Amino acid sequence: MSDQSETSPPDPLRPRRTAGVVLLIVGGLALADRSWSTDLGQAVPLVLGLAFLGWALFARKCRLLIPGGILTGLGAGLLLRDTYGGNSTFLFCFAAGWVLITVLSLLVFRRWVWWPLIPAGAMAFSGLTLLAGPELRGWLRSARYYWPVALIGIALFLLLTKPRAKV
Repeated sequence: MSDQSETSPPDPLRPRRTAGVVLLIVGGLALADRSWSTDLGQAVPLVLGLAFLGWALFARKCRLLIPGGILTGLGAGLLLRDTYGGNSTFLFCFAAGWVLITVLSLLVFRRWVWWPLIPAGAMAFSGLTLLAGPELRGWLRSARYYWPVALIGIALFLLLTKPRAKV
């Protein structure tokens, strides 16, 4: 992922505008916290994540999508966890934040970034096991004795077979 932004003349007012926007967001959240009955402290990761995503899009810096996606998913999960389904909802939202990195890097920066799909898949699988109930968890507990054998089988397949020729 290259982090080169497009060249443009420096804007002398840019630091002032950035500070103004940050102060506006913080002041607005502090004011809203007084009048709402919910704890807006749980919204801080979501706000920070959205700020990082906005910064990534505004500055054309692909690497800023990483903290933006992670914090956005984390913040959404914290806000929705108590209302919609508990820990499985939290894990699904957190996984969606990781997927957001891949999707935005592909749509905005035209770069395929696949590695965030690994933690996203692990978290989504964990969320599914929480939703599935005790039957699936019991089956997974009994299958834990067989996964080393499966890994050894895959390793032997990779070591003993020839790869196909690329077309």
